[in-house]
Amino acid sequence: MFYFNVFNLVFIITNLNSSCINIFRNNKGIFPDGFLNFKRNPEKKDNLSQLNDVCNGNNLEGLESTDSDNKSKNLENSTVKNNKISRVELLFGSAGLKRLNSSNVFVIGANELSSKIITHLIRSGVSSVTVWDENKSLTRAILKEILILNPDANVKILHTDLLEHLSNYKYSAVIISNQPILTAIKFNKLFHKKINIVYASVSGCAGIVLNDFGDHKVHVTSDETYEEDSARILQLGEQSCLEVDSSKLSQYSKNDIIEVRYKEHGSENKLSQFKILNVDKSSEGSLKLWIDTRNDKLRDTVVSVRKVDKPEKLHFNTFESLINSVLTVNKFLNFVKRIFTHESIEKLVIGPDNNSSLNSKLVTVLASFIALSKTNSYNLPPESHLDLENFYAVTKQVYSESDYKVVSNFNCLKDFKIPSIISLIGGLAAQECIKAITHTFKPSDLILVDRSDIFSDESGQVDAENVRKSMSQVSKMSFLVVGSGALGCDYLKLLAEMGVSDVTLFDNDTVDVSNLSRQALFTINDIGKPKAQVAVRNLNLLHNTSGYKYYNRIFTEDSFELFDRHISEGNNYVAISAVDNIEGRVALDNFCLLNNLPMIESGIHGMKCIILRLPYTQYYIEIYIVSSSTSFMVPYITESFSSSMGDEAVSSDRYSCSVKGIPSNIDDCVFYSIELFSWIFNTQHMILNNFVKDPVKALEQAVKSGKNNFHNLIQIVYENLEIINSDEKKKEYVVNQWAKMKYDKYVGHESEYKNKLISALVNLKLKALKNVGIQPVNMDYDKFNLILNHGYKEFGDHMSGNKFRKEDFQRLVDVFVCNSRKNTNYEFNPLVIEEDCNDSTDFVYFVSNLRARKFNIPEASKTNLVRKAKNIVPAVSTSVSIASSLSLMELYKLPIIKSTIVSSRCMKEDRNGLSGLPTSLKNGNELVINDNVKLNLFVNKSEINFCNGDKTIFTLRPFNYSKLDYLCGFFKNHFFNSATMKYVTNTCEPPKVFTIDNKNSILNGLSLSYWDQFIIREHRVHADGLTKSSQHTVPYKFNSRNIINGPNTYCKLRPKELIYLYELVDLLEFIFDIKVDGLTFKNGYLIVGEHNRFKPLQDLLNHRSGQLFLHIIARDNKSNKVIELPDIKYSII
Repeated sequence: MFYFNVFNLVFIITNLNSSCINIFRNNKGIFPDGFLNFKRNPEKKDNLSQLNDVCNGNNLEGLESTDSDNKSKNLENSTVKNNKISRVELLFGSAGLKRLNSSNVFVIGANELSSKIITHLIRSGVSSVTVWDENKSLTRAILKEILILNPDANVKILHTDLLEHLSNYKYSAVIISNQPILTAIKFNKLFHKKINIVYASVSGCAGIVLNDFGDHKVHVTSDETYEEDSARILQLGEQSCLEVDSSKLSQYSKNDIIEVRYKEHGSENKLSQFKILNVDKSSEGSLKLWIDTRNDKLRDTVVSVRKVDKPEKLHFNTFESLINSVLTVNKFLNFVKRIFTHESIEKLVIGPDNNSSLNSKLVTVLASFIALSKTNSYNLPPESHLDLENFYAVTKQVYSESDYKVVSNFNCLKDFKIPSIISLIGGLAAQECIKAITHTFKPSDLILVDRSDIFSDESGQVDAENVRKSMSQVSKMSFLVVGSGALGCDYLKLLAEMGVSDVTLFDNDTVDVSNLSRQALFTINDIGKPKAQVAVRNLNLLHNTSGYKYYNRIFTEDSFELFDRHISEGNNYVAISAVDNIEGRVALDNFCLLNNLPMIESGIHGMKCIILRLPYTQYYIEIYIVSSSTSFMVPYITESFSSSMGDEAVSSDRYSCSVKGIPSNIDDCVFYSIELFSWIFNTQHMILNNFVKDPVKALEQAVKSGKNNFHNLIQIVYENLEIINSDEKKKEYVVNQWAKMKYDKYVGHESEYKNKLISALVNLKLKALKNVGIQPVNMDYDKFNLILNHGYKEFGDHMSGNKFRKEDFQRLVDVFVCNSRKNTNYEFNPLVIEEDCNDSTDFVYFVSNLRARKFNIPEASKTNLVRKAKNIVPAVSTSVSIASSLSLMELYKLPIIKSTIVSSRCMKEDRNGLSGLPTSLKNGNELVINDNVKLNLFVNKSEINFCNGDKTIFTLRPFNYSKLDYLCGFFKNHFFNSATMKYVTNTCEPPKVFTIDNKNSILNGLSLSYWDQFIIREHRVHADGLTKSSQHTVPYKFNSRNIINGPNTYCKLRPKELIYLYELVDLLEFIFDIKVDGLTFKNGYLIVGEHNRFKPLQDLLNHRSGQLFLHIIARDNKSNKVIELPDIKYSII
């Protein structure tokens, strides 16, 4: 019986393909005879009928190039072009980039979706794009819009017979954009295995991408790289043997391909690839690899080995066969096919649920696309539409298990234009096309997207009126965008397409040539200009964005006051983080916490669209976290950015042992080179420049800071003033001597890198030297010499093994000050590692490998080392588009839950007082703290005012966190890797809620989170300027009514009085039963003591305007342990 069953299964499989086609055709009405010959409106031929005419051989016109004359004037030279797409090469390799540079793509359909696709292809290095559409004026308009920000693009319009043209011209790929899916199926049957075909279409919140690349070979299957392992030669011959040390021995297997690195004297390491014939485990932590060296002899200078991907062959079916297999309801046939056909082509689905499998609901979306194509084939008037019931009936013909709610949502949303969906599908389609061209990374044959959930209610249903309201409300929001790099540019474009009119942009960077491949708002003409300014200016060429503002500066806490007025006026702000540094992210997160604003955070790394990037140090390491981080931070609903990172993510000492001590791998060596570069060319230059501005102040601060700081200052100023004071003709010689000294200090031995590293040091130092003209340096010589004498007497003159005499130092300073008044003044610009600066990348390469060699760590190539050093992430514009689109989709959910958030902040009264508050706040007890402070509570619907008598000290606005589980389900995290076609999503993490558990606290039982704050609002009043009646006095009588409710609460308060430190501290200590030790804030701290308790808080903080975060340092009175409390939001109004 067993053999009989197997025989029958094999028989079924051998006929499976033909069976699938028959099953597909037996779905009544899907492929009506002559379906290519219909016209939606008989009086006017549409795009589909024109495509049909061309397929039938009706000739049109000739082939023309758009703006060829202008384009020829903007052609880039080869150097600029190579730098422009350098990040693409890091991702697809030199072979993949070469294929892109020689590729030509044909696009059918001129529309918003194809515009996105074409732009991605151009910026990724595709040589030329030809477009066909029946509407030639629309085609020209779209291509001219593309050329605004891509003036060098080689784009053309086809005017000849489409079928004849495609038969005579060989294209790298054909993309069919937003055409009926039935047309794409027919077209695909004509050209299956003759040309790579990508079909992409969008309808409302749904999208589809179909791929047919025939018999396709993938040279690189994944973007994950294997670690290099040190290796030694044991035997040479036709079969050679290597002994490899590795912590992951199991990664090596027979028939794997390895990359062997050789050490070449005086040049970058050389690479060769070999096939593994056999693997022998020799001992713990090492193994023997027998490799085939018949065709390529192994050299005796092997340094390391690394496993690389093996090529993989994929076989694509036609669109018809693919769709048929997906729509097949027969589960037995599907099961048999999965087992016996060894299908290795991944399918990607992005749906409403966290489950990313191809379920019946998503198959219903596919069926809805086919039904939409079919219903459009009926000769209906343009304004007519099938009602839901009839549309569902057509969908049921296509797929018998179609879900009614999915069809209803699809039908409701199909006429809405959702920019983030169009952008997402455009990025995915272009990405698959690039995979086909480069033979790099595994493509998918089917991508299905359904994000109807961004507009659905609790039941999952979508209402058209609610969709319109949500889109309208989002367009009226105000946005703060920090960063105008790759993600920042895409965010700006999407916000403009969404109709947003109020955006403020921060970025202090300038446009670099390497930005052009993925930062969509910059052109070659913008290189060297401020990013923020150029981004806003260029965006206005495409959209009416006159309300967009920019600041050519980094976003810090000093920037907060720029928004105080706007937020106080009720502007509905959302913050978007598009920066690659922890300082900017944390500053933006603090701003959002301070003002209870939502924040969007995402990141990209090569083909990965990551939900969060956690930098361990200032040099950033990519950490991909899915379950414990968030891309959309919503006040009170999700965790904040800083709380999602965890303490270890911001530890500055994370790499202190390995970097400054003994490195354990090449990464540690790279970080060492970065720290050294930053110390020599950045920090030291800033120390010198601060000294030049005010020598006395700089010297005084150094002496106060201790021996190390004093010695560092003397040595840095001494070495750099020697260069500055030298004669112009001798400057290069002096710098050369300085460079040799640095080499001896940090390397200390001969190497083949010595001359090149010294040359790099010289060039970098001279590059940083800047003539600033006559800028006299003024200083108090008596005070300067007094401090200098004290420093030398206290700390001595032996510094880092060298002796810097006080008299020599004084002489150098005297000469410098004299020259600054007579001749010209110099300073050293702080430098950073630049990927297009050979000297800085050489520095990283040489120093990293020299340190690796010292500790017997395998050396690495310059490309890999520089990428690690500068965090030069391999990047392509498609990944940027996917990340920004997935993030901004979540925006539409904000208006839906806004009313829920508001209601959760209201405290309803019951017969005992206020529900949701601890019992101690509902009674009428008199809460006397001491002779000076008597607690009085004024409560309205959303906040509690804690007062000393009738003077408000601070306010708390409790939130009902019991609804967290429901509200968190609205927002999603996303992780997407288009190289491996992996997509993971889950709901956002709620904020960490802590409930006060102290019976002695009057707030016992109250739940709080990082989003909660004690709000202090003071007027700018000084104690000396107060009238007698308004000066601070301790109230003699306590208000007999302890809690006052009602709308007239505020008329009883005296807000213009100064708040004293003792009032704040005593109230906090009494309310929470704690001991307050101090307050920390930006650039300072405040230790509570008798010397300052009775001073005004405004004077102690020295804060005269804007807002300030105060973090409370406190201990529990009972356990004496440090406890967490909400921060204080302190405002001067």
